[in-house]
Amino acid sequence: MDRPLRADPRLYYANIATNFSAVRSEAGFRGQGAIAVLHTDSPQAAADGANDAWSGPVLASARQSATTFADKEDLVADNAATSRHFGNVYVCFTQFRSNGGGAEPIAVVTSHDGGESFGSQRQITQAASNAQQLGRQGCSIETDSHGVVYVFFEGSDNRAASQMLARSFDGGQSFERPRPISTVTDCGGLDVVGRGDLTLDGMAGARESSFPVADVANGAPSGVGAPDTVAAGWCDGRDGLNHEHAHVAVSSNGGRTFAESNLEAPGDRPAYVSLALAPHGEDLYLTYDAFLDPFRLTTAPTRLMQGVVRHADLAGAATSNASTLHRGQVGDARGSSANSMTNEFLGDYTGTAATDAAVVAVWNDVRDATVCDAVNAYRQSLIDGAPMNKPAPGVLCDPGFGNTDIFGITLADPTP
Repeated sequence: MDRPLRADPRLYYANIATNFSAVRSEAGFRGQGAIAVLHTDSPQAAADGANDAWSGPVLASARQSATTFADKEDLVADNAATSRHFGNVYVCFTQFRSNGGGAEPIAVVTSHDGGESFGSQRQITQAASNAQQLGRQGCSIETDSHGVVYVFFEGSDNRAASQMLARSFDGGQSFERPRPISTVTDCGGLDVVGRGDLTLDGMAGARESSFPVADVANGAPSGVGAPDTVAAGWCDGRDGLNHEHAHVAVSSNGGRTFAESNLEAPGDRPAYVSLALAPHGEDLYLTYDAFLDPFRLTTAPTRLMQGVVRHADLAGAATSNASTLHRGQVGDARGSSANSMTNEFLGDYTGTAATDAAVVAVWNDVRDATVCDAVNAYRQSLIDGAPMNKPAPGVLCDPGFGNTDIFGITLADPTP
């Protein structure tokens, strides 16, 4: 049944909330971090900086212990009027149960009242990690024109790292057993500095992940005639270091089977891949940060990167005519920094959203970041296992050191 469209569209925002209470009895929730959701019915006022345009935060991940850290959240509002669950708000996240330890299920919570409250938490995966099931992280949640909920995440299937999918056909009350849609090889090389993260650009570099980002061509806002094409994309290193891909899996049958392809531009090493489908299902857009240099073993050579927006025509699950719509200005990732200065830091802050006529893309950008020789020397000392004293960037570095940004652009459909 068609539902009336809201005259005042509601915008939702989810984030990790942290306890700052000095006394445990004053804490707003148990655990180190929880997922909070805010909303506004005045998007323009909110964009103009009016804080009172936003609601207060509502805790979505309420079922927590003292050792819980809820992380890597994603949110979607069922926005197709043809959906049986039109207006529902769904949040998925990884629930680390031992302050980053081995227990890490994917959980989903649902709001039936426009984000004013969230119901019981649904654990859609097992919690424990073991030799057969290696863990799970990085969910992405979407809905189609009939109200089916799709949750993608990186997990494993009998020890094989895989992109997994679980669906709900009853508005998030229950989920089918997760199943693999593709194998995945995490991108990048292992860093010897800091926490030993994977990084695409080199030692003491910016951490990278291969978590999936998904979208559904659900015909929003009306939902009428929607193809409900499903797509997921991620950085994949299956062909080895320095040969990474922006790997995309597309389904035209509700997520039962997927066709896979690589859609990065030649020569690009894509990091932080995101994607979007036009609601009518005829266009697929990708955004990523392209590293232009190979993996570096020292901090001396450049680590050039730029934001990239790509487009492909879509017919069912088949992609064609892949082309580059935009390349941002080139910068050097060595000019970025984590607070500790031991590593670079960019963050997986790319995003892509599409209408039937255009795409909006945002990406991490280092065009205005200045490389600091003193910090490079410090990072190199950590790589060499002979740590120097940490430098004072305010004294020894150009003011542009650490000046990373989020850039964005709106582009028209190149094949309308």
